[in-house]
Amino acid sequence: MRKQLLFSALVTMSTMNTVTMELPKKELGHRGATLKEIAVKHLIDSRNDDPCNHMDKLLATEDLYEDLYDDLKNGFCEKYKGCLPDKTIYNRCINKSIIKNNNTSVYVLEKNCIKELDIQSGSVLHIVDEYTPHQYNHTIITDAIANNEILISGTVHGIIQLWDSNTRECIKVLENGRGVGALAAEHKDFFCSVSSKKIKIWDIKSGLCFSEVGRHNDKNYVAPCMLKKDMLYVVNDNDVVQCDLRSGKHSVLLTSNNISAIADSSQCPFSFFSGSKNCKVQWWDMRNTTKPVCLIKTGYAVNAVVVKDKTLYAALSAGWGGNHPHPGIQVFDMLGEKLSLVNNLPGEGWINNLQVNDAGLYVAGSFGLTVFPDRSYEKVYNALKKINTQKALEYSKK
Repeated sequence: MRKQLLFSALVTMSTMNTVTMELPKKELGHRGATLKEIAVKHLIDSRNDDPCNHMDKLLATEDLYEDLYDDLKNGFCEKYKGCLPDKTIYNRCINKSIIKNNNTSVYVLEKNCIKELDIQSGSVLHIVDEYTPHQYNHTIITDAIANNEILISGTVHGIIQLWDSNTRECIKVLENGRGVGALAAEHKDFFCSVSSKKIKIWDIKSGLCFSEVGRHNDKNYVAPCMLKKDMLYVVNDNDVVQCDLRSGKHSVLLTSNNISAIADSSQCPFSFFSGSKNCKVQWWDMRNTTKPVCLIKTGYAVNAVVVKDKTLYAALSAGWGGNHPHPGIQVFDMLGEKLSLVNNLPGEGWINNLQVNDAGLYVAGSFGLTVFPDRSYEKVYNALKKINTQKALEYSKK
């Protein structure tokens, strides 16, 4: 049946004035490799036609069965990925990037200041002055988050400042009492600050702390933390502790050695992900965390993890694990209850933070801020439509 479908697809394509194909030499049992070869063979029309129009003709064929249809798209993206190049938009060491709500600019957190950059060019639009109190002029910013139209920053000396992201004015200065290890918010009217011995919940409008959560089992809290549906998740030694902000109760969600990164998935409400200095990424079911659903050995310590749709990105550290000086980022697809490695993205130096949106992946680290664009078929196709045919052919040869 598959041979009949494949033959039908080949015949139909040849009647559309496309390049003449040879039947694959491999058996259809290896259909992934075979179909990929067929797809790539048809990506560039020998008459140098518009590649997008060429793809339109190929994909309009009703006889194309699903695997060939997908491989054509994947091969097209791979062939013309040069039209959406990776680019470093800022080349100074940064600890974190925060994409602004309007997606036109991004905040970058340096050691002692926060800057707002144009998200396309990386040019500095504004510098956020973090040091209103004179005595803290040389302090270190430990974390910053965006919550609706408010930017919130915290320092090693326990100073929390709230900034209007439109006017860039400091609207409140709060005393946390201890150094701020991490901040968390969920686009509501409150936010959380985490220090080694205490979690505080703050009302944004009044600037008052209305609730506190002490240490769990006399162990210090450490970054990272994450807020999801009024539940704060924070690392506590080798535990991830969940704190219910409504009741103030806290308990251990899961236990795993040397947790260094945590993330969740909007598409999988009971999924929880962790990365560790022990060179592994784990996928957990929050309804039963006695053991992970899936465990992947990365070969290097994991500095950060982030999930978008069904894709997980893990930033690796050069200081732990293998010998490569720049291990970069591993990309996994979530298939059933498995994580499948599908790509390795380059990354220089120490990667501190990952952010992802519809435009792509933003990587913050010792070498600056690098953007890996989303190269889905629709994004590549639309990018090609905006350039002339000759330029498209140049991209296809890179």
